[in-house]
Formats: sequence, C-alpha cells, structure tokens
Amino acid sequence: MKKKASKLYKDTLKEIKTADDEAMVREHIIRFTKAFNEFDDIDTVECEEISVAVNRLVQASNFKIPGDAWMQWFDEVREY
Repeated sequence: MKKKASKLYKDTLKEIKTADDEAMVREHIIRFTKAFNEFDDIDTVECEEISVAVNRLVQASNFKIPGDAWMQWFDEVREY
C-alpha cells in the first residue's frame, strides 16, 4: 500500500500545483480521497495520515482554501 499511496500523492501534488482554480483543486482532492476507498483495511492511523496528506496537498495549491472546505470534501467521499 505504501508504494501505491506514495505514487498517488506525488501524481496528485503535480496536478494540484498546476490547478487553475479552486474547483480543480477540489476535483483532485476528491479523486485522491476516493482512490483510497479501493485500498483494503485502512486503519485509524492510516486514515489520519491520509487526512494529513490531503491537508498538505491543499496547502501546495495556489489558492487559500479554508480547512472546513477541504475537510468537507474529504469527509464526503471517504469510506474508511
């Protein structure tokens, strides 16, 4: 899982850095989060690590996105 998650993060980071607007950032965050729904047996610690990764991705964007917005995007689509 670690290798697959790392690649997913790096690919998403590249996309987020070139996003044209907040809506694109949202799309990338949702796609990133949904990808983890396909992983088997994500435990509590890993869920927290994914949340931290999402926060870092949002901070890497060119837009000021409030924590309540990106957390809502994250919480709406995650199934773990």
